[in-house]
Amino acid sequence: MSTSDPRDPGQDDQGTSSSGGEPAPGYWEQQSQSGQGQPSYGQQGQPSYGQPYPQQPYGQSPPQGYGQQGYGQQYPQQPYGQPSYGGQPPKHPNATTVLVIGIVGLVGGFFCLLPWFASPFAWVMGGRALKEVQQSPGRYSGEGELKGGWICGIIGTVLLALTIIAIILFVSLGLAAGFSSSP
Repeated sequence: MSTSDPRDPGQDDQGTSSSGGEPAPGYWEQQSQSGQGQPSYGQQGQPSYGQPYPQQPYGQSPPQGYGQQGYGQQYPQQPYGQPSYGGQPPKHPNATTVLVIGIVGLVGGFFCLLPWFASPFAWVMGGRALKEVQQSPGRYSGEGELKGGWICGIIGTVLLALTIIAIILFVSLGLAAGFSSSP
């Protein structure tokens, strides 16, 4: 039973032509036979599908296009330990450590007295690292972090010293008051 397709009156449901037993050509086959449709690959100077691109003979450098460097050429490199042009030197290895210890020592001391004992370490480490950065300018960055941690360390150490003095004062006054009020 063969019903005709309203779009193609010469074709039935199975895709065979009503005039013979061969399958009817599809849309793209019809377009390529008539010369219409998309241009084929390989036009406009490009090799067709499966054809290799033309290559330069061995030993000759490829054409320089779009600012690319040829094979075998190396980029200029900076000596070890020298900052690159226009870049920022590396941060001092202790910059972040000093800042974190200083902030923890200062802020944490208000909640519990134990973190204030970290403040002297931030003060000493920050002072040493600041000297290194200032003695060799351009070698390290992170001076702001070091100064921040160093100042937090100084403030935390002063607060630690005042707290220790206050504790000693209260204990000694308490003991003195306890001994003097005996009958």
